[in-house]
Parts: sequence; C-alpha cells; structure tokens
Amino acid sequence: MKRFFLLLAVVGMLFTACSEAGTTEQPNTPTEPEYVTVSLGLNVGLDYGYQPLSRAEENNDLYGIQVYSTPIPATENAEWTKYAYGLFDTTDNLTVKLIRGYEYKFETIMVKDGKEKLANGNLYNGPFIHEMSPNSYDGSGTSLSMSFIYGQLGMRKWGDDGLNRYLNVELYYGELVGYIPGDNDSKATIELKRTSFGAKFFCKG
Repeated sequence: MKRFFLLLAVVGMLFTACSEAGTTEQPNTPTEPEYVTVSLGLNVGLDYGYQPLSRAEENNDLYGIQVYSTPIPATENAEWTKYAYGLFDTTDNLTVKLIRGYEYKFETIMVKDGKEKLANGNLYNGPFIHEMSPNSYDGSGTSLSMSFIYGQLGMRKWGDDGLNRYLNVELYYGELVGYIPGDNDSKATIELKRTSFGAKFFCKG
C-alpha cells in the first residue's frame, strides 16, 4: 500500500513539472507609441494686407511654433504639456510627428522681417526667448530650426498679454486647440491674425 501511494506521489510530481514546463509566460511588454506625421499650414489673414513672399524671393519673416499635448479625452481644465517647438524662416514642407491618444494645441507667432529686426548674432530674441529649464529663461534667443525639437522645453509663453511689449513690430498670432491627429499626411492649419501695437506722440509747439 505504501508503494502504491509513493507511486501516486511520484506521478503527481511529474505531471506538475510537465505542466509547468509547457506553460510559457508572456512578459508585460509596454506598448510602443504610434506616431503620425502631420503637415502644418499657416494661413495668414490676408485682410490685413500681408502678402507672403514667393519662393524666388528671400524671406526674412520668422515663424515660431510651440506644440502642447494632453491625453484624450481632454477636460475643460486640461493641463497642456510642452511637446515640441521650432523657429522657422519658411513653412514649406513643415511637418511634425504626433503620438496617437493625445490632443494637441499649437501656438504660432510670425514676425514680419524678424530675421532683420530680432537678430542677435545667430539667435533671435523678442518673443523667441528660449527656455533653459521649464518656465525659466536666461534672456538668450533661439536659433533657427531645421525641424521640430521634441521635449518639454520651448520658447517664451506668448498669448495676447505677452505680445504687446513688442512695439512697432508687425506680429501675427494664432492658436489651434484640440487637434487630434488622423492618418499620416493629415494637415493641421493654423489661422494667424495680425496683433501689432504701436504709439505716436505729438507735441504742440
């Protein structure tokens, strides 16, 4: 009888070992983010009299673009995180890689003749002051970008309140909020409106 129970115990252990050997655990591998390449278009308000230069002419305008992201679905008080930025002197073939599962906000400012009026060596100042750390500026300008720079740094936070310090500079500003990327080669168009400020003083003799 003891031999019988001993034999059952050995068979049970062998069965358990074979079952465990035949089981392959799948590791918890993180899901890779899915990127979508989106083309950007800037639509400058022509009712303000600005005519973009043709490609044959030298373009001295500057285009600063700051991209923010927030997870879908975005709430009314969503926190927008800096995602990418760039300072460009042309908008030809301008693209940005976005991650699915997020909504995006684009802030754009264009300075007419900015390459002449805001130059500081190879950098550009004015509204294009660069962050050295999040929300910290050292006063240095931003260099021209060949493509978007990704990360949580960027340029000075603009908005209407931040633009009125640049007197006698022709500025165009626009936002696109709540953009959700579709397929590759989708397009995001940002409407720009003129927001320039100036002052004249007359003295009576």
